[in-house]
Amino acid sequence: MKISATPSRLLVVMAGFFSDDSIPETTKIWVRALQNISVRMVIVFDNQEPLDVPDSWQNESCMALFDRHAEYDFGSYKRGLQWAEQRGWLSEASHVLFCNDSIYGPISELQTTIKPMVAQSNEAWGLTASNQITPHLQSFFLLLGRSILEKPAIRNLFNSIKRQPHRQAVIDNYEIGLSKALLSEGISFKALLDIDRCRMSYEGERMINPTAWPCSAMELGMPVLKKKALHDELANQEGFSETCRAVAIRNPKLWQSIIAESPYWRLWCSHLKIGIIWRSNNFDLLEEQLNILRAHLNCNWSVLLPLDLRSRSELSLKLLKAINNGELKLTRPALETDSVLEPILSSDHDWITIASSKILDQPHRWLLILRQLIYHPERNIISGDPVVVRRHWWLQQGAHMKTIQEHHFEPVQISPNSID
Repeated sequence: MKISATPSRLLVVMAGFFSDDSIPETTKIWVRALQNISVRMVIVFDNQEPLDVPDSWQNESCMALFDRHAEYDFGSYKRGLQWAEQRGWLSEASHVLFCNDSIYGPISELQTTIKPMVAQSNEAWGLTASNQITPHLQSFFLLLGRSILEKPAIRNLFNSIKRQPHRQAVIDNYEIGLSKALLSEGISFKALLDIDRCRMSYEGERMINPTAWPCSAMELGMPVLKKKALHDELANQEGFSETCRAVAIRNPKLWQSIIAESPYWRLWCSHLKIGIIWRSNNFDLLEEQLNILRAHLNCNWSVLLPLDLRSRSELSLKLLKAINNGELKLTRPALETDSVLEPILSSDHDWITIASSKILDQPHRWLLILRQLIYHPERNIISGDPVVVRRHWWLQQGAHMKTIQEHHFEPVQISPNSID
């Protein structure tokens, strides 16, 4: 449903770029969401025209343009604005939204996000504002009343856009430059996640740039996720695993499209945190299991060994070395046979599983388990042998073995060669 229920007439000018020969499905999902909140839309790609342009991008309310200009997003904004002005679309608009495809979305309802931004025609809005370098709106999502675009300083900035030597120059001259131009015209800017609010993350940290705390930002209403939050550790202070889970829960179809086109799933695997409970006193098998895990489990893992004080003297030198390396962690033994509460409480892993002697015969199954955790991060239980359980969920259920019994089944015998 479009936002025609409000008196606004929103024109979207979107900048895009794709590295392959076709438009990513995640970009198409984002465009459809933008079409649902706007009256008209101009999409400008810094690419040659591909073969698979959707029909809905070439009609009386939406136009996709392809022009290899190398002027970054603001070069596309300039071209889209000029095209809309020439066709009369700009003069018919009440507001203009400038956005790009450096994000995945929508993560939440866009219409709810847009509603306060189009309430007035003389305001400048962004999803986020930053204090880095100087206070400014971040340019991946900017909404301006059309009257603002008629201000001399604003139009001069858009008309003067030209190729810059690097991305930082674009930020300095155009992203920060636009906010300076707004202030010079006496226009203060607003943001969904603004600077003045005491923005604190889940962990109580000050969110200087909200996009670097993606899970907390989504909880505060952020309807999109910056793509770099899924491949750049410096751009994600809350971890890939929790970010993947948040997206998968909020928009499952979008998450499946992200997986299908992303080269980063092995990176996400390496950041998974798995605690493996060993419920046997057979230390020879434990040493064998540790060697298998070193060879096959490419993530942040530890074996959790419930052991009373008397038995700890029986540990071999190899196991003591594993303890020093963080591969083996000793915990208190459970008070009840059916309970795994003590080892779970001693763990800081996101996922918990019970070691199975059968997986010694098929150690390559660990790769399948990692794939499941990436493809379905929204789940609390991954069934099979072994069963893998989300730690927080298992604690909420009481940390009993009976909780996971119905999810355990004998694995199908498979060959390592069948796993890519």
